[in-house]
Amino acid sequence: MALAAGGSYLAHKRILTKENKKILAEISKNLTIPCLLFSKMLNCNQDWSDDPCPDVFQSVRQAWILMLYPIWVVGCGTLTGLLMAYLSGSPRRIWKTVVAATAFGNSTGLPITLLTVIHLSFDQSTELGAIDP
Repeated sequence: MALAAGGSYLAHKRILTKENKKILAEISKNLTIPCLLFSKMLNCNQDWSDDPCPDVFQSVRQAWILMLYPIWVVGCGTLTGLLMAYLSGSPRRIWKTVVAATAFGNSTGLPITLLTVIHLSFDQSTELGAIDP
């Protein structure tokens, strides 16, 4: 809520322009979200404790299928877009737009949503269930 209020204030004062919004979106998509995912995957306390950090390679071995999941999602979206463009009788000139909109819809939020759903589907006693994404 505070972040939204701050953004509204900056937009009202004309500090947050259209160009600045685009830059902030790029920073979020290309820097902060990947950093958040990486730090959550490590889940290593930075408090000088003697507790060992989790084994990242073990996590990757358990979740290897997640590397293929985006290919599946985009492939299904592409086929759905082609089917909908055909069935709706859309003009051929906009088929690429329809396919792109369905294939890549909400793609920047997919990793966070996917990790949250996977986390909730595992028991807390497993490694993937114990690590909060």
